[in-house]
Amino acid sequence: MRRALWLLGVVVPAVASADAKHPNPFLSQAKVFATQGEGDKCLKRLLQAEQKWKYNDKKDRAEIELYGGICGYLIGETQAAEVSFKNAVKIYPKIELPKDLGPGIEQLWAKATGKAAPIASTTPPPPAKEEKPKVVETAPPPKKEEAPPPPAPVAPAKKVEEPDRSAYAETETSTPVASEPKGRNVVLPIVFGVGAVGAGVGGLVMGLQAKSHEAQFKSLDTYYSDAQAFASQARTEALVTNILFAAAGALLIATIVAIILG
Repeated sequence: MRRALWLLGVVVPAVASADAKHPNPFLSQAKVFATQGEGDKCLKRLLQAEQKWKYNDKKDRAEIELYGGICGYLIGETQAAEVSFKNAVKIYPKIELPKDLGPGIEQLWAKATGKAAPIASTTPPPPAKEEKPKVVETAPPPKKEEAPPPPAPVAPAKKVEEPDRSAYAETETSTPVASEPKGRNVVLPIVFGVGAVGAGVGGLVMGLQAKSHEAQFKSLDTYYSDAQAFASQARTEALVTNILFAAAGALLIATIVAIILG
């Protein structure tokens, strides 16, 4: 019994410390919504990050207050945002505002905390390459052209007597040849039409799948890792949908041209 209690006391803290090493998934999703300008979704994720994640340290709690101020500013709650900025600095004085959030958030941060906003990183342009002066080569003097040799004498061509074709002309005019009617080619229009219908149906199916995965990505009940997978799959399906619709349009045009030309 004592041995079992000793093992329980060793294993449980080890599991807790292993979970504490992982980042707060709700806080990670709130940061994504903040960069996308979706303040309402960001605040909902921050509430879950504070209540549902049990391993928040001092820095995590400060970041929750920091992004609470950012997302509060996005929905127009400037006073609450200013209070959140002050709380973030009180919890973790070393915390800094992320870059490129806009002048409004940066001014409110400086007013609430007395800290300057971070300067956006800019890379200096590469130095211009010095062009070497081109050396103009002078053309060589023209060579004297030699006179061509006289042409060789040409032997006179023998006159070939042509046969009398009047008899053949009379037989050709007397027996007219009936022109064979040309049949219309219906194979190509059918093939192009079936291909256009198939590509259109395939594009419709892929489009519905892309819409479904996009809705799952935007759902608040989807975890961050699953949301990223749904977003990537939705982009791929949307690209395939556009390709199939373009192919359907091209095949439809080919079908009409084939019908007209016959």
